[in-house]
Amino acid sequence: MMDRLHVSFGFPPSGRVPSYRRVLRTPSVTLLWASQLISQSGDYVFDVALVWFVLRSTGSSLAIASVSIAAFVPWILLSPLIGTLIDETNRRSALLVSNVLQALVAVGLAYLVLIRTFELGPILALVVLLNTGGVAVGVTSRAMLAHLCAKEDLSAANGLFFFSNSANQLLGFSLGGVVVAFAGLALPIEYDALTFVVAAALVVSIARPAGSFTALPGSPRKESRGRRFLDDLREGGRFVHSHRTLLRMLGMVTFSTFVLNGYTVLSVLYVSGVLHQGALGYGLFLGAMAAGGGFGSLVVGRLNLRARVGHSLFLGTGGLGAVTAVLAIANSLYLGVALAFVLNACGALVTVATSSWIEAQVPEAFQARVWGYTGLTRVGAPVGAAVVGGLATRFSVPDIMLGVGLGVLVLVGLVHALYRDLRTVAY
Repeated sequence: MMDRLHVSFGFPPSGRVPSYRRVLRTPSVTLLWASQLISQSGDYVFDVALVWFVLRSTGSSLAIASVSIAAFVPWILLSPLIGTLIDETNRRSALLVSNVLQALVAVGLAYLVLIRTFELGPILALVVLLNTGGVAVGVTSRAMLAHLCAKEDLSAANGLFFFSNSANQLLGFSLGGVVVAFAGLALPIEYDALTFVVAAALVVSIARPAGSFTALPGSPRKESRGRRFLDDLREGGRFVHSHRTLLRMLGMVTFSTFVLNGYTVLSVLYVSGVLHQGALGYGLFLGAMAAGGGFGSLVVGRLNLRARVGHSLFLGTGGLGAVTAVLAIANSLYLGVALAFVLNACGALVTVATSSWIEAQVPEAFQARVWGYTGLTRVGAPVGAAVVGGLATRFSVPDIMLGVGLGVLVLVGLVHALYRDLRTVAY
C-alpha cells in the first residue's frame, strides 16, 4: 500500500517564472478565483455584524468567545472528514453544494436578526454549519488548483487567492463597523448570503471536467459507500503519516498559525498599552497587517521559489519571530504599523510557498484529503490566543513579545539544524 502512495520530493525544479497572466488565462481558474473573491467580500463584514449582534443581545464576553470557538470547530474536528468526502466526488459539484449551504445558513442567521430573537444554541449551530461550508470551499479550491494549474504557476495562483482574502479582510474589517452603524445588522448578513449565491452561479460556469481528478492506478473498489469512506479516510491518514517532510512542514505551519493568531489578543493590548493609541491606532495596526498579507502574497506569488520552498518556510517563520521581538521595543505608532505590515508579509511567504508545494507534490487523488488534514493546523489559532491571553494576565506586553519572538527564533534554528529535508525541500 505504501509503495503505491509514495511521492518523490526530489525532482529538479524548472526555472520558469510564475505568471499571473497565464493563471488568469485559464477560464476555470479565473471563475474559481472570482467565486472566492466575491463570496469572501461579505465574510468579514458578516463577522463584524455577528459579533456585534451577540454583544448587543447578551453583553457577555463568554458568548462572544463561544461564537469564535464555534468558527474553528469544523477546521479542527471535521476537516479530515470533509476532505475525504470531497475526494469521493466531483470537486466542482462539492464546491457548488458548499456555496449553496453557506447561502442557506446566512439566510437563517439574517432571519434571527430580523425577528430580534437570540438563542445561543441555534446561533452556535448555524456558525458551525457556515464554517463547515467554508472548510469545504477552502479544501476544494486548493485541490482544484492542483488539477488546473501547471506546477510553475502554482505560487502565482496561490498568491492571487491569498491576496483576495487579505484584501477582503482589510475592506471588511475597515467598513464593517460603518456598515453596521448605518445599515443595521441584517443587511451585512443578507449581503453575505447573496455573495454565496453569486459564487455558486460562477461555479456552475466552470466546466465539469475541471472538478475531476486522476485516480490512482489499481485502486480497489469498496463494497459499500460507508466502507469506502472509512477506507479512504484511513488511507488519507496513512498517506500524511508516511511522509515525514509533509508532517514537519505542517508542524511549522501550525506554529506560524499559533504566533499570528496570538496577535488577536496581543495587538489590542500592544496598541493601547505600549503605543498609547485608541481605536484609530488599533484600526491602522490591523489594516497594516491585512495589507502586509495581501502585498506579500502578490510578491511571493510572482517569485520563482520552487527550488527554495524550505528556505521560504524558515525565512518566513523566522521573520515572524524577529518582527515580534522588535515590536517589544518599538514604542512609535509608525514603526509599529510598519512592523505589523512586515509581520503578515512573512506569514504570506510561509503560506504561499507551502501551499504550492503541497499542490505540486501530492497526487490529485489525495489532494482534498491532505488539505483536510492540513486544516488541523488551525488548532494553533485558538491555542495561540488562549496562551497569549493567559500570559497577559501575569506579564507585560513587551515582555511577552520579546519572549515569544526569541522563542520562535530559537525553535526555528533548532528545526533548521535537525531536519535537512525541510531545508532542501523543493518542487
